Amino acid sequence: METKTLSSAIKKVAISYIFIYFHINISVIDILPDWLGYFMIVSALPILSEKEQSAQLLKPFGIAIGIWNIINWVLKITDAQWNLTLISLLFSIVTIYFHFQLITNITNLDIEQSKRKRLLTLRTATVLLHTVLTLSLFIPTTIDNEVYSYILIFMAIPQIILCFWIACELFGLSKTMREKEIAISSTDISVEESNGSETNME
Repeated sequence: METKTLSSAIKKVAISYIFIYFHINISVIDILPDWLGYFMIVSALPILSEKEQSAQLLKPFGIAIGIWNIINWVLKITDAQWNLTLISLLFSIVTIYFHFQLITNITNLDIEQSKRKRLLTLRTATVLLHTVLTLSLFIPTTIDNEVYSYILIFMAIPQIILCFWIACELFGLSKTMREKEIAISSTDISVEESNGSETNME
C-alpha cells in the first residue's frame, strides 16, 4: 500500500508539471492553469513526507505560489493592469527554490541510482535556466522590445523541454513504483494463502 500511495503521489507531481509548464489557451483563458498544478503538488506532499519528512516543509510555499498564480490567472482574464513587479520577483525566487527542493526530495527516495542522477541533472539545469530567465525579465535592458521578446522565447524553449523531460522521468518512476507495489501485493497474497492452508491442515 505504501508503494502504491507513493507512486500515486509521484504521478500527481508529474501531471502537475504539465499544468505548470504547458499552456493551452482558449481566448485569454489558460485551461491548464499553473495554480492547479501547484495545488496538485501540495496534495501529494503529505504522502511524500512519509518517506522524506522535509517535503512537508514545502506545503506553505506551494499554497502561496498557487494563490499567487490564481491572482495572475484572474488578472489575465480580466485584463487588469497592476504594478506587481517586486512581488513577482519575490514569487519567482520562491518558485525556483520550491522546484529545486521538490525534485531533491523525490531523488532522496529509494529509487535507482541512474534515475536519481538524471533527475538531479535535470533539476540543476532547470533551476539555472529559470534563474537566467527571471533575471532577464527583471533587469532593465536597452535591447529593442521585439528582439528582446524573441530572445526570451529562445531561452524559454530549453526550459520547457527540460521540464517535459522531468515529467517523463517522474511518470517512469511512478510506473516502476506501481510495479513494485503489485509484486509486493502478490507476495503478500501468496503468504496469506499459504498460512491459511497450514491453519486448515492443523
